[in-house]
Amino acid sequence: GYGNYIIIDHGNGYETAYAHCSTLLKNVGDCVEKGDIIAKVGNSGRVTGTHLHFEVKKDGVFCDPLEFLNY
Repeated sequence: GYGNYIIIDHGNGYETAYAHCSTLLKNVGDCVEKGDIIAKVGNSGRVTGTHLHFEVKKDGVFCDPLEFLNY
């Protein structure tokens, strides 16, 4: 149901996932740095409109993503 998605392994058990992308700009094994564009938002998968699904996991357990965002 996520459509096109990308998962980034940040080390120390942390992973972030970005789903429903229209285009993925990074491939498995690519290194990414802060500020890199990894994908384009879209409406792939089971969705009713364009949006980004964002999630954070620590050791495979879902975390509240708001705790990791600075806005």
